[in-house]
Amino acid sequence: MTGREGRFRWVDLSARDRVAAQDFYERLFGWTTAELWVTPDIAYTTFSDRGAMVAGLGEMTEAAIGAGASSAWASYVTVTDVEVASARAVGLGATLEVAPTDVFAAGRMAIIADPNGAIVSLWQEGEHIGAERFDKPVSLIWNELNTRRLDVAIDFYTRMFEWDAEVQTDEGPPYVVFRLDGTMIGGAFEIRPDLPPDLPDHWLVYFSVADAAASAALARSLGATVVGPMDTGANGRFAIVEDPQGAQFCIFQSLMPGKDDS
Repeated sequence: MTGREGRFRWVDLSARDRVAAQDFYERLFGWTTAELWVTPDIAYTTFSDRGAMVAGLGEMTEAAIGAGASSAWASYVTVTDVEVASARAVGLGATLEVAPTDVFAAGRMAIIADPNGAIVSLWQEGEHIGAERFDKPVSLIWNELNTRRLDVAIDFYTRMFEWDAEVQTDEGPPYVVFRLDGTMIGGAFEIRPDLPPDLPDHWLVYFSVADAAASAALARSLGATVVGPMDTGANGRFAIVEDPQGAQFCIFQSLMPGKDDS
């Protein structure tokens, strides 16, 4: 794979109340917003930082809300051909949740559940190539898989996207770093057995912040539930945040040179 293929290039939030979610993230991260009307009744919001798009926001359907679905962040991996990628995923044991479909001129997408049930979206670029800023406050810095069967996840993603899996065991339970062409693109670890058994496998998104403690305090003041901040050794500090509508994400303050530059 070359270029952007096989890399996380976009994240968006599906919220029960789009307007309330927009207000929360504008105040937390200082993002500015623009509304793109998909239909006369459905709007899609893009979040930007200093003019660069960093994420998106859509409103959940009444059917999804009625079925009890929670607000959630979604991670998108860029593929060259979404039909081919979807078929490959199914052949490797994934379930096709949403078949390949056009998103107007922006591109084509599909949604799959990996063999363990974790949801990930596939994106074939059209006019929308993904986020325009990464690894800097306040933009996407990491995507991390929480799974109950790490070995199955490694087998699927290394075959699906040609990722390399580097298993690290130096500090406690195994942690997997996924790489593509030598570049780190995501991580994975096994869900602790003491956590609730109904906690599903899922991809968690991390946003870079300049000060994890300050961002965590602000998130709490805006009605979020926050665990941390916690240290990750020499790499940085992070906190787990659940926004007022139940969508989880992490904030991460990098201590690596260059990562927190504006």
